Order: sequence, then C-alpha cells, then structure tokens
Amino acid sequence: MRPLVKVGLVGAGYIGAFTLASAVVTAYVAATIGPDRQNYGAMFAFGDDLLFLGVFGVAAVVARSAANAWSALASLRILIAPLFALAFLLSAVVAPSRSSRLALLVATAIEASVFAWVAFIWFHPFQSP
Repeated sequence: MRPLVKVGLVGAGYIGAFTLASAVVTAYVAATIGPDRQNYGAMFAFGDDLLFLGVFGVAAVVARSAANAWSALASLRILIAPLFALAFLLSAVVAPSRSSRLALLVATAIEASVFAWVAFIWFHPFQSP
C-alpha cells in the first residue's frame, strides 16, 4: 500500500471519529435539554467537551481484526489511559468538595501510573537470562 493511501485512510478514520463524537454529543445535548442546561451552561459545556474527547478517543483507535477484538480492547484501554487521567485531573480542579477532589486525584494517579508501567514494559528491551 502506498504512503499516500495510508495517510488518506488515517485521515478518513479521524474524520469518522470526529463525526461520530459530534453526533454523540449532539444527541446527548438534545436528550438533556431543559432549564438546568440553560442555568448551568458552563458546567454542561465542560461535560459536553469531556464526552466529545472520550468518544473521539475511543473512536479514533479502532480494532482492525475481529479475531483479536478482546486483546485490541485491552490495548485500547491502556492507550486512552492518559485521556482518562487528564479528564480526572480537570474534574479534580473543578470539584466542589475536598473528598471528591481527593478521589479524582487518586484516580488520576492510578491512570498515570498504569500507563507509565505499561509503557515501560512495552519499550523496555527484554534481557535474556
């Protein structure tokens, strides 16, 4: 396969992920329309942004083989761990109480440490005994 075709396929995948994320957020906004969305617009906008990033992150990393779907999902979970860590950290910054901030910071640390450990294992060369 030529490099230009590969770049086109990757670009089409990102456009598809963007379209899917936009559709999910649009459906969510339509389902949650009401006075609360009008009164607390900034909070709902932040939640909508997190939903968009989550759906885009999941849709942008698709499995390419149906036979390896379960193992691909495990890799997907590890690859989006930084996205979850960022979402937890941003949520901790705006959390209303100390206990929820602490819980979200712990979740951030867990996501970051799991991703760091897996990255270390993946990129650390094996040493023969």
